[in-house]
Amino acid sequence: MKYKKISISLMSSVLVFSMSSAVFAAEGKSTQNSVSHEIQKEEVKVDVSQPTDLERRAIERENQGKLFLKSNKTYPDAISKLNYDNKDIIFEELKTFEQSNPEASVDQINDYFISLCEKYSESPSNNNTLAAAGIDSAFYNLVEGMVDLNSKEKELYAENPSRGFKAIVAGDEAAKYTEYKFGGNGHNDKSDAFRHAAWNIWIVGFTDSVGWAKSWTDAHETHAPGNQPAIEFNMDINNNTEGRVQAMASNISTSSSVTATRNAIKAVYKSGKLQHIVNGSRVNFVGKDTDFVNQAD
Repeated sequence: MKYKKISISLMSSVLVFSMSSAVFAAEGKSTQNSVSHEIQKEEVKVDVSQPTDLERRAIERENQGKLFLKSNKTYPDAISKLNYDNKDIIFEELKTFEQSNPEASVDQINDYFISLCEKYSESPSNNNTLAAAGIDSAFYNLVEGMVDLNSKEKELYAENPSRGFKAIVAGDEAAKYTEYKFGGNGHNDKSDAFRHAAWNIWIVGFTDSVGWAKSWTDAHETHAPGNQPAIEFNMDINNNTEGRVQAMASNISTSSSVTATRNAIKAVYKSGKLQHIVNGSRVNFVGKDTDFVNQAD
């Protein structure tokens, strides 16, 4: 009987302990859910409508000069005329035109760009004089030479198609350089941060415009299809902004060499100002040369 009594007592104790543990576990789980929910609440998408002080001053200078004058025309169907498979030859001929005609107006540049799109409307496979160039830039989906822009990007492209084209090409350059340095284009990691900063630096290098780089990449992030988590949105906005700030610090322009542009990209990567996501949190990091699979440029 004593044995049985002791057993019953032990069983009762175990039962009480088990029930207490279950209650504690449930409370702990509830607390964890509450904490997780609070963390998610903390990440609200940042307001991109206001540029930084450095960007504001740069944009004011651009607006006072010729570079960022708005076109007097719109080109609502311009994106449908672009066969991106021919982007290399279009880019080079557009660049040559602008260098040969430094006083050309925005409208003249855009008109010439549209004429190039019409001239090179066929895919390279149908024209042996052209080199295939289209790639998936990690920023845009490409389908049979057509670039899939979001609604806001289409608006900007219609306002200034030559600059919209340059922003897309800049994305290609950023993706290719990231692929070379890291061996791939990741998501929410250091290579992601590198790519976004590089994209903005290349846009400034192709357009001489911090304002256009901000407008275009803000449009890309704010009107992205689907429901991008706020933490990813804020990370991308931060890395885009730091890229533009570095472009200004490095005096990147249309006259900058590829080497100078790449040096600016590596400088911002090592600045400690870029962010990636670690265990559900945005974290600043200091990039190192040892992060690269290819040390040489």
